[in-house]
Amino acid sequence: MTPLAVPNVTMTATGTPNVNGTTNTSGVYSLSGFGNGAYTVTPSKTGDVNNSITAFDAARVAQHVVGTSTLNANQQIAADVSNNGSISSFDAALISRYVVSLPSSGNTGTWKFVPANRSYPNVEANHPNQDYTAILMGEVSGNWTPPSSFTELKTSVERPVGEMKESAKRPGSIGSIGVSLPNQTAQSGSNVTVPINVQDTTGMNIISYEFDLSYDPTVLQLQAAPVETAGTMSNGMSVTVNTATTGLLKVAAFSTTPTSGAGVLLKLKSTSVGSNGSISPLTWQRFMFNENDPQNATTNGQVGITSPTAISVTVSGQVVTANDRGVMYARVTMTNTNGEMRTVLTNPFGYYRFADVPVGETYIFSISHKRYSFSPQVLTVTEKSNSLNFIASEFW
Repeated sequence: MTPLAVPNVTMTATGTPNVNGTTNTSGVYSLSGFGNGAYTVTPSKTGDVNNSITAFDAARVAQHVVGTSTLNANQQIAADVSNNGSISSFDAALISRYVVSLPSSGNTGTWKFVPANRSYPNVEANHPNQDYTAILMGEVSGNWTPPSSFTELKTSVERPVGEMKESAKRPGSIGSIGVSLPNQTAQSGSNVTVPINVQDTTGMNIISYEFDLSYDPTVLQLQAAPVETAGTMSNGMSVTVNTATTGLLKVAAFSTTPTSGAGVLLKLKSTSVGSNGSISPLTWQRFMFNENDPQNATTNGQVGITSPTAISVTVSGQVVTANDRGVMYARVTMTNTNGEMRTVLTNPFGYYRFADVPVGETYIFSISHKRYSFSPQVLTVTEKSNSLNFIASEFW
């Protein structure tokens, strides 16, 4: 690994008087103006994470835990974000929480220094080469880069002098993989499953991915479990989700073994709450495999809402005489609450049938015949059997 200079590290020398300085673009610091007596120099730094902590780091930690790869000494320090002196899958989970902006992510995103400080009984002479190693907690893959610009500290090089460095490495890109969302429709009030489709990932050594996806919360409402891995390429992966921001889904997934093949990477689960004709765009805010290696080409999607299709059933029955003989050519009329009517004639055995009758409505059924009279009946149509028989009450 090629060491990288770490700028903007505050160097605090505690003594009489206190002395402070900051590392420059080359990671070099210089402190001067010391008094007599002992001093302790302590480095500290905040920020400048630069999006370098990813689900790939969680995957690398998990691989170390199961023994499929080994982190070096400084990487192991970076991996112990729980700060309990050991590395476990819990550390990988904490890093994953940091990636999707969930709280309680341990020390992920903070800086640690080796050594933590240096003590000097006196600084009556120069102390060159007082170097420290800066370690960004949670960043084990080595992809951190310094900030693009800042003001270099201008100071004389006097007691003590040192450098601040952090290691980084990234292999070159090995390809580009398509990641797409569909354009689909759903009935209002229904559950909606949206597949994320990917092209062939075989041989790409993908052990992690992460994304931010926006949607319209007035059209789609995420379910309590907004993603599903069963039957997808993410089955067996550790998946962390953040839905705290309305209209935004943040996901980080990692595994110790690479994905293989093409198909559905993950399923998104929601409920349609929009009105008929409304549309929710599904827009990638960002997507990343590993640490952009391989690269990806994303395609947005959408979900359009349609009105529920009315369920239709059949209403049928028989018109008979008092002695149970079928009445032929009886006129059966079905009238809904709006006064709309449909009429059919019974067959030679007295049977009738209305097809495509919408469920949930109430109808009045009446019979007319030149020889018999019948009492009307009221029926509320259900999804189950809708059989309605009539018995002649009078012979004309």
